Amino acid sequence: MLRKRKAIISLAVIAVLLSACSGKDAGPANEDGGQAAGQNEKADPFKLSTPIEVTTFKSVSPGAKSPEGDTAENNQYTRYIKDKTNISFKLLWYASGPDYTQKLNLAVASNDIPDMLLVDEATFLNLAGRGAA
Repeated sequence: MLRKRKAIISLAVIAVLLSACSGKDAGPANEDGGQAAGQNEKADPFKLSTPIEVTTFKSVSPGAKSPEGDTAENNQYTRYIKDKTNISFKLLWYASGPDYTQKLNLAVASNDIPDMLLVDEATFLNLAGRGAA
Protein backbone atom coordinates (compact mmCIF):
# COMPACT_ATOMS: atom_id res chain seq x y z
CA MET A 1 0.00 0.00 0.00
CA LEU A 2 2.85 2.38 0.85
CA ARG A 3 4.45 1.71 -2.55
CA LYS A 4 1.17 2.59 -4.30
CA ARG A 5 0.91 5.83 -2.30
CA LYS A 6 4.48 6.76 -3.22
CA ALA A 7 3.78 6.01 -6.88
CA ILE A 8 0.59 8.09 -6.87
CA ILE A 9 2.33 10.99 -5.14
CA SER A 10 5.22 10.77 -7.62
CA LEU A 11 2.80 10.81 -10.53
CA ALA A 12 0.96 13.80 -9.11
CA VAL A 13 4.23 15.70 -8.72
CA ILE A 14 5.24 14.86 -12.28
CA ALA A 15 1.86 15.99 -13.56
CA VAL A 16 2.21 19.33 -11.77
CA LEU A 17 5.76 19.80 -13.06
CA LEU A 18 4.80 18.93 -16.62
CA SER A 19 1.81 21.25 -16.57
CA ALA A 20 3.97 24.06 -15.21
CA CYS A 21 6.54 23.48 -17.96
CA SER A 22 4.06 23.25 -20.82
CA GLY A 23 4.51 26.93 -21.63
CA LYS A 24 0.90 27.27 -22.81
CA ASP A 25 -0.10 30.91 -22.80
CA ALA A 26 -3.66 31.79 -21.87
CA GLY A 27 -3.90 34.03 -24.95
CA PRO A 28 -3.72 37.73 -25.62
CA ALA A 29 -5.36 40.00 -23.11
CA ASN A 30 -7.77 42.82 -23.92
CA GLU A 31 -6.99 46.41 -22.98
CA ASP A 32 -9.00 45.98 -19.79
CA GLY A 33 -6.86 42.98 -18.79
CA GLY A 34 -9.50 40.40 -19.74
CA GLN A 35 -8.95 37.57 -22.17
CA ALA A 36 -9.62 37.96 -25.87
CA ALA A 37 -12.95 36.69 -27.22
CA GLY A 38 -13.20 32.91 -27.23
CA GLN A 39 -10.56 32.66 -24.52
CA ASN A 40 -12.93 32.71 -21.53
CA GLU A 41 -12.71 28.98 -20.82
CA LYS A 42 -11.03 28.21 -17.56
CA ALA A 43 -8.01 25.99 -18.26
CA ASP A 44 -7.35 23.01 -16.03
CA PRO A 45 -3.85 23.65 -14.62
CA PHE A 46 -3.18 19.92 -14.23
CA LYS A 47 -4.25 18.73 -17.69
CA LEU A 48 -1.80 19.04 -20.56
CA SER A 49 -3.18 20.45 -23.80
CA THR A 50 -1.69 17.59 -25.83
CA PRO A 51 -1.37 13.97 -24.71
CA ILE A 52 2.05 12.65 -23.81
CA GLU A 53 3.36 9.16 -23.14
CA VAL A 54 5.88 8.44 -20.40
CA THR A 55 7.87 5.20 -20.31
CA THR A 56 8.47 3.45 -17.01
CA PHE A 57 9.10 0.15 -15.23
CA LYS A 58 6.75 -1.24 -12.62
CA SER A 59 7.18 -3.43 -9.58
CA VAL A 60 4.11 -5.58 -9.02
CA SER A 61 3.18 -7.70 -6.04
CA PRO A 62 3.57 -11.44 -6.64
CA GLY A 63 0.19 -13.03 -7.17
CA ALA A 64 -1.57 -9.66 -7.41
CA LYS A 65 -5.04 -9.92 -8.92
CA SER A 66 -6.54 -7.17 -11.06
CA PRO A 67 -10.20 -6.69 -11.87
CA GLU A 68 -11.24 -8.41 -15.09
CA GLY A 69 -10.07 -6.45 -18.11
CA ASP A 70 -7.44 -4.47 -16.19
CA THR A 71 -3.72 -4.86 -16.81
CA ALA A 72 -0.58 -3.41 -15.23
CA GLU A 73 -0.60 -0.76 -17.97
CA ASN A 74 -4.36 -0.12 -18.20
CA ASN A 75 -6.20 0.04 -14.88
CA GLN A 76 -8.26 2.39 -12.76
CA TYR A 77 -5.18 4.39 -11.74
CA THR A 78 -3.69 4.81 -15.21
CA ARG A 79 -7.08 5.71 -16.67
CA TYR A 80 -7.66 8.29 -13.92
CA ILE A 81 -4.25 9.88 -14.51
CA LYS A 82 -4.84 9.91 -18.29
CA ASP A 83 -8.26 11.52 -17.80
CA LYS A 84 -7.05 14.18 -15.35
CA THR A 85 -3.62 15.01 -16.80
CA ASN A 86 -3.50 13.74 -20.41
CA ILE A 87 -0.45 11.63 -19.46
CA SER A 88 -0.34 7.94 -20.35
CA PHE A 89 2.24 5.42 -19.24
CA LYS A 90 3.93 2.80 -21.35
CA LEU A 91 5.40 -0.01 -19.27
CA LEU A 92 8.61 -1.23 -20.80
CA TRP A 93 8.46 -4.19 -18.42
CA TYR A 94 7.18 -5.19 -15.01
CA ALA A 95 8.30 -7.78 -12.50
CA SER A 96 8.07 -8.57 -8.81
CA GLY A 97 10.45 -8.96 -5.89
CA PRO A 98 14.01 -10.02 -6.69
CA ASP A 99 13.21 -10.25 -10.41
CA TYR A 100 12.33 -6.54 -10.43
CA THR A 101 15.52 -5.63 -8.59
CA GLN A 102 17.65 -7.70 -10.95
CA LYS A 103 16.02 -6.23 -14.08
CA LEU A 104 16.27 -2.71 -12.66
CA ASN A 105 19.96 -3.11 -11.86
CA LEU A 106 20.60 -4.49 -15.35
CA ALA A 107 18.71 -1.59 -16.97
CA VAL A 108 20.64 0.96 -14.89
CA ALA A 109 23.98 -0.70 -15.65
CA SER A 110 23.26 -0.67 -19.38
CA ASN A 111 21.86 2.89 -19.23
CA ASP A 112 18.58 1.60 -20.65
CA ILE A 113 16.35 3.64 -18.37
CA PRO A 114 12.82 4.92 -18.96
CA ASP A 115 11.50 8.47 -18.75
CA MET A 116 10.43 7.90 -15.15
CA LEU A 117 11.25 5.36 -12.47
CA LEU A 118 11.23 5.06 -8.72
CA VAL A 119 14.59 4.14 -7.24
CA ASP A 120 16.18 3.73 -3.85
CA GLU A 121 18.96 6.02 -2.64
CA ALA A 122 21.80 3.72 -3.77
CA THR A 123 20.41 3.50 -7.31
CA PHE A 124 19.84 7.25 -7.42
CA LEU A 125 23.42 7.93 -6.33
CA ASN A 126 24.66 5.46 -8.96
CA LEU A 127 22.66 7.25 -11.68
CA ALA A 128 23.67 10.69 -10.44
CA GLY A 129 27.35 9.69 -10.33
CA ARG A 130 27.14 8.77 -14.02
CA GLY A 131 25.23 11.92 -14.93
CA ALA A 132 22.04 10.02 -15.73
CA ALA A 133 19.88 11.48 -12.93
